This record gives sequence, structure tokens and C-alpha cells, in this order.
Amino acid sequence: MFHLQADAKNIQFEYIARSSIPSVVIADEKHLRQILINLLSNAVKFTQEGKISLSVSYRNQVAVFTISDTGTGIAQADAERIFEPFERIRTSSQSQIQGTGLGLTISKLLTEIMGGEIVLTSELGVGSTFRLALMLPRVFEPNIRLQRIARIESYIGGTKTIMVVDDDAYHRGLISEILTPLGFIVLELPDGSACCNYEDLDKIDLFLLDISMPGMSGLLLVETLRKKGISVPVIMVSADAYETPNEATPEDNEIPLYDEYITKPVRDSILLDKLANALSLTWCYDVDTKKEVPQNVARITTDINNETPFEGVTEDDYRELISLAEIGFIDGINKVLLRLERAGEAERFIAIIRSYLVSYQFEKIIDVSKKGLLS
Repeated sequence: MFHLQADAKNIQFEYIARSSIPSVVIADEKHLRQILINLLSNAVKFTQEGKISLSVSYRNQVAVFTISDTGTGIAQADAERIFEPFERIRTSSQSQIQGTGLGLTISKLLTEIMGGEIVLTSELGVGSTFRLALMLPRVFEPNIRLQRIARIESYIGGTKTIMVVDDDAYHRGLISEILTPLGFIVLELPDGSACCNYEDLDKIDLFLLDISMPGMSGLLLVETLRKKGISVPVIMVSADAYETPNEATPEDNEIPLYDEYITKPVRDSILLDKLANALSLTWCYDVDTKKEVPQNVARITTDINNETPFEGVTEDDYRELISLAEIGFIDGINKVLLRLERAGEAERFIAIIRSYLVSYQFEKIIDVSKKGLLS
């Protein structure tokens, strides 16, 4: 793909594996692909001569991707600004080149969601280097058998329109990147005032509202929408993983203020689960796009919907598991479970987490840990 683009501009493109690379790792394939495409596209766009290189190294479960180019480069003082939404750093030689828009912004946010780091070093007139570091645990192939699971491609029924109201362009752009390819129409607005003044509110199928916005908060906005007679589902979004929005209990026959609640940074699987629930969606799957996961996975037999609080698990344990699951650190999670097992009081919780861990369902581990933290 990028070899062809580079060849078309008479630019050299090289790939370098700087160490032994595992055949199979645990990763968010969609997000990792998007980050690398954005970074390599940016390199091709801003390089007019010379070369572009992609090097990969792997050590201690950390993969490092380095994308270097001999493009126009930018001043070091502008390096951080390049990740800001719609930021364009211009020089006389770049005046005819389209800006980066949200590409680098989304790449940085996706990297943070995956628990990694992206760093830019650049010199004006010399070129740029992006270094992407991610924890990608190795999967030892002799211990797994593989089955195929299809990926969500679209949904059944008419086109749904989603309005995202958030003063953070990073997250508006991220949600749009997730939903638009699935067939949703995504409308992005920066604040509550813009939402209230939108003429076709009755054509919106679902609202995603940030709780904390300058001026009109998300909760005040949803109250205003309900007073306007808007009865469609509302999902509240918060940057605080341990915050629950306050809501008055609705009277009989009164529409609830909001239907679902999610935290930033928004994760694909959680967002899609909430949308399917709120809009009663039936997903269509791309049977030709396959993902490999272990087949010999124990079925979950423990009732995770049981509201009884888990015994023998502290707040620190929950928080540690959430942090470890967010970066897919299997060894770390196993150490926490071993510690709890030795204490001898958390059998139910350990069984649930292990049933998810063997199938690499880190989102489920996060969900269960958050429920335990709030119970």
C-alpha cells in the first residue's frame, strides 16, 4: 500500500525488523492499523524526496514502531501542537499541502486508549520521526487453537443519526471514526447551545452528551432536550471513570433523563454495546473478515449479574485490575489473581476474571472490576 504511494513519488520506502517479532500478540487490531495508517500516510504526504522507513522492535512485551521520513519537518517548538485538532503547521514549502486534520489527533488518542505512548521528534528542513510504543503481550502459539469470529460491519434497518455534543474535538472525532464506517450519520457539535439551536433535533435517533462542558453541562442539556419533547435515547459521557451522573428518579410515565453512561476515552466495544441496547440494533457481521482467538475457552458459568458485592477484593485490587486490563497485561492480572487466591476469600471474583482472561476479554474484566468498585 505505502510502497506504491512512495514509488509514485519516487521516494524510497523501507521496512526494518530490529528484533525477533512474535507471530501472534494480543492487540486491538483495528486501532493499531488505524494509527499506523495515519502515521505512514502523513509521512508520504509531507515527503517530497528521500525516503520513509518503518522499523519495528519487540522486547519485554513492548512493541516499538518507528516511522521516519526525510520530509519538510517542523520546528521542535511546534511538535506538541501538531497533535491538536485540525492544527496545521505551515512553512513556505508546505503551503500547497493539505493539512493533517484529525489524523494525528486520533492517532494520539487511540494510542492513549491502548495504554501506549507516541512521541514526535522533528527538525525543520530535515524530517520527522514518530515513535509509537505499545504493550502487546505475546501469545504462545503451541498453547492455543484458533477459531474465527466475524467483525461488525453494519446494522439492520434504516440509517441512524447520532448527535455527539462534546467540547473535546478529540473525542468527537474518535466517536465519528468508530461509527461512520458502520453506516451511522454522526453530527458533531461543540456545546449545549449549538445543540439546542439545531433545527432538526426531531431527526436525531440518539444523543451522546459529554457531562462536563463549559456553559451548559450535559445534564442541563439533556433536561432541556426532554423539556423540548425529545424522547430518543441519550448516552452520557464522562472523563471520570468513577463518577456517576446524578439524576432525579423519574415519575411514572416520565421519560428518564438518560439511558446509558460510558466513560472516556470511549472504547469501541463498550460504545457499540450501549448503542445496540439503546437503539435495539441487530448487527451485521463481515464473515470474510476474521479474527483469531483461542477456541478452548471455558464458558462463563458464574452469574456475573448477581448484585452481591464480591468478598475479599479491595478498592486497590479493582483499580489495579482496571489499569492492567486497559493495557492487556496478562502476567500482571495473573499476579493479582494469585495474590487474591492466597488470601482465600475471593473465589467468586477470581473465577469470573479467569474465565474472561483465558479468552482475552479485557473489556469484560474492566466492566466487572468497575462494578465491584462501585458496589
